[in-house]
Amino acid sequence: MENDQYILVEDLCQFHSIQITFLEDLREHRLIEFEEIDSKPTLPINQISKVERMIRLHRELEINAPGIDAVFNLLDKVESYKSRITELENKLRRFEE
Repeated sequence: MENDQYILVEDLCQFHSIQITFLEDLREHRLIEFEEIDSKPTLPINQISKVERMIRLHRELEINAPGIDAVFNLLDKVESYKSRITELENKLRRFEE
């Protein structure tokens, strides 16, 4: 496990001026996962953009962890529906030709 693929939770909290309890709350709701490196909680770099979206939802719209979970579930459904619509449009085009 390479340390350059992770960011310390403490550093992320300092950078965004948030309390670590917010990230712990997200973890409790299984929205993010911490990895322990040298006995310190870290986040994989590939989760950072998702976490930053969650931070913005919390900060700008005052949405708590359960609300963020609901928002992300709805966004996943929207993406799924978009994919299905594209698939159906492609099938329809074949019949129109």
